[in-house]
Amino acid sequence: MNQPRRSQQPEAWKPGDIVPESGIYAVIHWDRQFKSIEAIFIAHQIFPPCKECGDGVRFQLLRTVPYILEDEDFNSGQS
Repeated sequence: MNQPRRSQQPEAWKPGDIVPESGIYAVIHWDRQFKSIEAIFIAHQIFPPCKECGDGVRFQLLRTVPYILEDEDFNSGQS
């Protein structure tokens, strides 16, 4: 099984960008005094806009977490 790892990159993504790796991301709302929560995103999905601040949100990878169906032991040919 894939091992989780911590991100070494301070890179941030915006709504509409493709999720590069499955993992836990900080969801940073710049217009709300840098309010941040954590959320799980799956690789190859699209980062969504915020319902309140639209494209003013950014996503920063905190640590990778393998999605169970990305693991060959659990994937039955589906993606």
